[in-house]
Amino acid sequence: MPKRPVSINDVPIAEARPQFRWPPGRPDRAAAGQ
Repeated sequence: MPKRPVSINDVPIAEARPQFRWPPGRPDRAAAGQ
């Protein structure tokens, strides 16, 4: 399985909410905030 350049916290939220987009530059911070 190829590793994606996304945080482990970013994956489940992004999968569950495809319409939600992380602010550019800090996807990890956004995931932690959510």
